[in-house]
Amino acid sequence: MTTPITTYIDTNILNDIAPKGNDWTNSEWGKYLIRLSDKDQIEVWASPGNCLEIALNPDIDHRHNMARALNTLIKGQRMLPAYEFFVVDNLLRHIETNWEGTLHFDRLEFLKQNSSRIYISLLGQLAALKDYNCSKGFGGILRPKIITQIIHSTIFSNPKAELEKRLEAMKTRDFRKHDLFSSYDGKAIDELETIEDKLKGQKYTVDKKAVEWLKKNKDELVKGYSLDEVYSSLQQVFIYWEDLNNTIVDFPKIVTEWDKIYTLEKTSEKYKVKPLPDDLIVRFKEKKHTIADTFAVLKELANRFYHFLIIPQVYYYTIINEIEKALNDGEIPTGGLVIDSHHSIGSIYTNLFLTRDTRLLSTIKYWHSQIPKEFNIFRDSANDLNEFKRKVEKEIRNQS
Repeated sequence: MTTPITTYIDTNILNDIAPKGNDWTNSEWGKYLIRLSDKDQIEVWASPGNCLEIALNPDIDHRHNMARALNTLIKGQRMLPAYEFFVVDNLLRHIETNWEGTLHFDRLEFLKQNSSRIYISLLGQLAALKDYNCSKGFGGILRPKIITQIIHSTIFSNPKAELEKRLEAMKTRDFRKHDLFSSYDGKAIDELETIEDKLKGQKYTVDKKAVEWLKKNKDELVKGYSLDEVYSSLQQVFIYWEDLNNTIVDFPKIVTEWDKIYTLEKTSEKYKVKPLPDDLIVRFKEKKHTIADTFAVLKELANRFYHFLIIPQVYYYTIINEIEKALNDGEIPTGGLVIDSHHSIGSIYTNLFLTRDTRLLSTIKYWHSQIPKEFNIFRDSANDLNEFKRKVEKEIRNQS
């Protein structure tokens, strides 16, 4: 018996599975996926990004068809949690490896399951109720999408100078120095959409030196933004002190053994361990540490291990690669770029990743190529039905 091939479907492929005006069960994609699923040869997984893109589709019939397809293929249960949980999980695995016994993962798994349930419920509602319109409840999602696109447009005014400014902020860890989001805090969505509409279709002449600079400094930008992403994810996951306290259960051990060198830190002098502040060490030694002190240690853990976290790097490579393409094309990236980045995480947790987005596909292929062959892990991607069939059937034969 073969092991089911875990499969992630980007929303653009979902459009092919459940096209507008044609019941998804009658499409070529739909018939093939149903057959594989019924035989337990594949397991389709969805993500919050899928759910949000479906929910924001203004065409009720198309939205309903896509929701029915995805809900059926995941059997109403296989849903990845929100992205920030993967970032935090990625960090905690490194901490536990270095200081064994300091973490309990039960609490984090509970939080991840709750996150998944929220989006399983949303997708189920969209699949069950054709006229279920929840788009007006997504202001918190629409705003960042629009603002992100507007902010990207500012790069195009002077790309090299703007990118250098951002890299300098990364080096100094002064992430908020150029926080352009705050300047749009007071604007309503309709105001933001008006600004966005003016940007659509605009062409820019970009100096090729800016593109070359971006290619040269891509890794450093990705690492810098990854640290900011770790900070943000920790704040989103550990909103309540009890959740952190029941996950990292032995902060005193970490502080006492702070000088213990992690295996990956031995690979380069740049990973040399920086000491904790003396007053922080004293408070833990005297058992007078506060909740604020534990959060201070958590931040130091992020500073120490962010170099080794694959999740935020995949996320930001997707974004930076898209910006590079946009600079070459002379057009600002779409507002859906952030959700595309969330989709990319599906490539880490599933065997086969399906997308028609060439830039996203290029990023996925790059990360798949970084997996050592000796790990013997099956990871691949496809951009159409024929390629998917070939790779699925080959893997089924390999397992036989």
